[in-house]
Amino acid sequence: MLTLANASYDALIVVDRDCKILAINNTAEALFGVTNPAGSLLANITGAPELTMMVDDALTNEEESFETQLIINMSNYKVASKVVKRDGHYFIALALQDITQLVRLNRARRDMVANISHELRTPIAKIRSIIDSLFHDQDKPKRKDSIHSLREIARETDNLLWLVQEMMDLSMIE
Repeated sequence: MLTLANASYDALIVVDRDCKILAINNTAEALFGVTNPAGSLLANITGAPELTMMVDDALTNEEESFETQLIINMSNYKVASKVVKRDGHYFIALALQDITQLVRLNRARRDMVANISHELRTPIAKIRSIIDSLFHDQDKPKRKDSIHSLREIARETDNLLWLVQEMMDLSMIE
């Protein structure tokens, strides 16, 4: 089983109800900078009291499995716990998946969408303003002014098309 656990990219730890480490894979050892910490307390090895609280909550609430996100060693992790009861003993497995890159990409995408939304407002507002000025009730449209306004509308429409194409390209990249 440890060979299978060592093949995982995720950090895997199995503890008992006292939060003593029973098994740990190589990825978890590298994450916490320890070697063969079996028998040690989870909090002493990880330096993350949230993991111990997660184990305690799982045992108290008798939750079979639970997931949350934690920051450990300046990185974001999705942590899943699973409680297994065998022969009257409780074993709690913790799987830590590094999602730092995913969190960073989501933040960048959110910022980009906010920027594009802001950029889209300008040409839309300008087109609306030009159209309003063309068809204002008090003014009769003049041919020269109308042609100039239509050119402005065409230019702003080109800007909108460019922004939409950028968003489509980004979608394809994702």
